[in-house]
Amino acid sequence: VEANCVAMALIGARAIVDDAALRAPEQVLQRIRRWAKDLEPTHTLRVRLHPHVADALAASIAGLGAQAPRFDVVPDPSMTPGSAQIEAPTQLIDGDVRSALAALYERVSG
Repeated sequence: VEANCVAMALIGARAIVDDAALRAPEQVLQRIRRWAKDLEPTHTLRVRLHPHVADALAASIAGLGAQAPRFDVVPDPSMTPGSAQIEAPTQLIDGDVRSALAALYERVSG
């Protein structure tokens, strides 16, 4: 019963994150900018996002100009709305909500 309750809570958490990303995609952009700082990129970064979030953020990302590294936004229907992945030539930051919640489930139920 406890494992089922944890699973239900995590499903609810994913729905909340996804809904928030669709309502306020700027939150996803803030995370992308924070992660990009950790990479200190010298090349264009490929950012994979859910198509609706990618569309909403395209102008914002383009408007960053010299404030941030160059981003190549790739709409990816396999990504959930609250998720993002940043690919650099030698690094990958996986901000996939499903991965994070699966890891949390393993910790809590394990």
